[in-house]
Amino acid sequence: MPEIDPKIKQFYGEETLEILMGPTQLEIYTLESKASKDVATAKLNKYTIKHKSETGLSVQGLNAILFDVGIYDFEHAKRGMFFPEIGIKATKVEKSLVLLFDFFRNEILLEYAGKEKKTNFDLGRDRLIQLFQDNLGDKFTIQQTK
Repeated sequence: MPEIDPKIKQFYGEETLEILMGPTQLEIYTLESKASKDVATAKLNKYTIKHKSETGLSVQGLNAILFDVGIYDFEHAKRGMFFPEIGIKATKVEKSLVLLFDFFRNEILLEYAGKEKKTNFDLGRDRLIQLFQDNLGDKFTIQQTK
Protein backbone atom coordinates (compact mmCIF):
# COMPACT_ATOMS: atom_id res chain seq x y z
CA MET A 1 0.00 0.00 0.00
CA PRO A 2 1.44 3.42 -0.90
CA GLU A 3 2.18 5.89 1.87
CA ILE A 4 -1.10 7.32 3.14
CA ASP A 5 -1.48 9.98 5.83
CA PRO A 6 -2.32 8.51 9.27
CA LYS A 7 -5.48 10.66 9.50
CA ILE A 8 -6.75 9.14 6.25
CA LYS A 9 -5.94 5.65 7.57
CA GLN A 10 -7.76 6.39 10.80
CA PHE A 11 -10.90 7.63 9.05
CA TYR A 12 -11.13 4.97 6.34
CA GLY A 13 -9.46 2.01 8.05
CA GLU A 14 -7.11 -0.56 6.51
CA GLU A 15 -9.79 -2.82 5.01
CA THR A 16 -11.67 -0.01 3.28
CA LEU A 17 -8.43 1.47 1.97
CA GLU A 18 -7.59 -1.90 0.41
CA ILE A 19 -10.99 -1.96 -1.31
CA LEU A 20 -10.61 1.63 -2.56
CA MET A 21 -7.09 1.03 -3.86
CA GLY A 22 -7.99 -1.97 -5.99
CA PRO A 23 -11.70 -2.53 -6.45
CA THR A 24 -12.83 -5.22 -8.85
CA GLN A 25 -15.99 -3.17 -9.39
CA LEU A 26 -16.61 0.55 -8.93
CA GLU A 27 -20.13 1.88 -9.49
CA ILE A 28 -21.25 5.50 -9.37
CA TYR A 29 -24.83 6.68 -8.91
CA THR A 30 -26.83 9.87 -8.67
CA LEU A 31 -29.28 9.67 -5.78
CA GLU A 32 -32.49 11.16 -4.49
CA SER A 33 -31.14 13.11 -1.55
CA LYS A 34 -33.85 12.07 0.89
CA ALA A 35 -34.02 8.57 2.33
CA SER A 36 -36.84 6.40 1.02
CA LYS A 37 -38.69 3.50 2.62
CA ASP A 38 -40.22 2.41 -0.71
CA VAL A 39 -39.09 -1.19 -1.12
CA ALA A 40 -39.95 -1.27 -4.84
CA THR A 41 -37.23 1.17 -5.89
CA ALA A 42 -33.52 0.45 -6.35
CA LYS A 43 -31.44 1.92 -3.56
CA LEU A 44 -27.89 2.52 -2.47
CA ASN A 45 -27.77 2.48 1.29
CA LYS A 46 -31.27 3.90 1.95
CA TYR A 47 -31.29 6.42 -0.92
CA THR A 48 -33.18 5.93 -4.18
CA ILE A 49 -30.97 5.59 -7.24
CA LYS A 50 -31.80 8.08 -10.00
CA HIS A 51 -29.06 7.12 -12.45
CA LYS A 52 -26.21 4.62 -12.67
CA SER A 53 -23.20 5.73 -14.68
CA GLU A 54 -22.42 3.58 -17.68
CA THR A 55 -18.84 4.85 -17.90
CA GLY A 56 -16.06 3.82 -15.58
CA LEU A 57 -14.99 6.14 -12.81
CA SER A 58 -11.22 6.43 -12.60
CA VAL A 59 -10.00 4.75 -9.41
CA GLN A 60 -6.81 6.81 -9.59
CA GLY A 61 -8.75 10.06 -10.08
CA LEU A 62 -11.06 9.30 -7.16
CA ASN A 63 -8.25 8.21 -4.85
CA ALA A 64 -6.09 11.22 -5.72
CA ILE A 65 -8.83 13.30 -4.11
CA LEU A 66 -9.97 10.95 -1.32
CA PHE A 67 -6.42 10.26 -0.12
CA ASP A 68 -5.51 13.97 0.03
CA VAL A 69 -5.61 14.79 3.74
CA GLY A 70 -5.85 18.49 2.87
CA ILE A 71 -9.49 18.23 1.74
CA TYR A 72 -10.79 17.10 5.13
CA ASP A 73 -11.44 18.70 8.47
CA PHE A 74 -11.41 15.73 10.82
CA GLU A 75 -11.48 17.98 13.90
CA HIS A 76 -14.86 19.65 13.43
CA ALA A 77 -18.03 17.65 12.92
CA LYS A 78 -21.05 19.21 11.25
CA ARG A 79 -24.49 18.72 12.68
CA GLY A 80 -27.71 18.32 10.81
CA MET A 81 -29.33 16.17 8.18
CA PHE A 82 -27.37 14.39 5.48
CA PHE A 83 -28.61 14.66 1.86
CA PRO A 84 -26.30 12.80 -0.55
CA GLU A 85 -26.43 13.43 -4.28
CA ILE A 86 -23.73 10.96 -5.31
CA GLY A 87 -23.08 7.40 -4.20
CA ILE A 88 -20.17 5.12 -4.98
CA LYS A 89 -20.11 1.39 -4.34
CA ALA A 90 -16.66 -0.19 -4.40
CA THR A 91 -16.29 -3.97 -4.31
CA LYS A 92 -13.21 -6.14 -4.01
CA VAL A 93 -13.81 -9.89 -4.02
CA GLU A 94 -16.54 -10.38 -1.36
CA LYS A 95 -16.20 -7.02 0.43
CA SER A 96 -18.06 -3.82 -0.48
CA LEU A 97 -18.19 -0.31 0.84
CA VAL A 98 -20.41 2.66 0.05
CA LEU A 99 -19.35 6.30 -0.09
CA LEU A 100 -22.10 8.93 -0.11
CA PHE A 101 -21.39 12.58 -0.97
CA ASP A 102 -23.53 15.51 0.22
CA PHE A 103 -22.50 18.64 -1.71
CA PHE A 104 -24.84 20.96 0.16
CA ARG A 105 -23.01 20.32 3.43
CA ASN A 106 -19.76 19.04 1.83
CA GLU A 107 -19.81 15.79 3.78
CA ILE A 108 -18.83 12.25 2.95
CA LEU A 109 -20.35 9.22 4.62
CA LEU A 110 -18.48 5.93 4.58
CA GLU A 111 -20.54 2.79 5.15
CA TYR A 112 -18.67 -0.47 5.64
CA ALA A 113 -19.49 -3.67 7.52
CA GLY A 114 -22.68 -2.18 8.96
CA LYS A 115 -20.94 0.89 10.40
CA GLU A 116 -21.04 4.50 9.25
CA LYS A 117 -18.51 7.34 9.59
CA LYS A 118 -18.94 10.89 8.39
CA THR A 119 -16.57 13.84 7.88
CA ASN A 120 -16.45 16.95 5.74
CA PHE A 121 -14.55 17.61 2.52
CA ASP A 122 -14.94 21.40 2.33
CA LEU A 123 -11.54 21.92 0.68
CA GLY A 124 -12.06 19.14 -1.88
CA ARG A 125 -15.50 20.18 -3.03
CA ASP A 126 -14.49 21.67 -6.38
CA ARG A 127 -12.25 18.72 -7.27
CA LEU A 128 -14.98 16.19 -6.44
CA ILE A 129 -17.59 18.16 -8.39
CA GLN A 130 -15.30 18.18 -11.44
CA LEU A 131 -14.63 14.43 -11.14
CA PHE A 132 -18.34 13.62 -10.97
CA GLN A 133 -19.31 16.07 -13.73
CA ASP A 134 -16.65 14.52 -15.98
CA ASN A 135 -18.14 11.08 -15.31
CA LEU A 136 -21.86 11.82 -15.12
CA GLY A 137 -22.29 14.90 -17.30
CA ASP A 138 -25.75 16.43 -17.08
CA LYS A 139 -26.97 13.61 -14.83
CA PHE A 140 -25.05 15.27 -11.98
CA THR A 141 -26.65 18.42 -10.64
CA ILE A 142 -25.96 19.96 -7.26
CA GLN A 143 -28.86 20.82 -5.01
CA GLN A 144 -28.63 24.48 -4.05
CA THR A 145 -31.28 24.32 -1.33
CA LYS A 146 -32.64 21.55 0.84
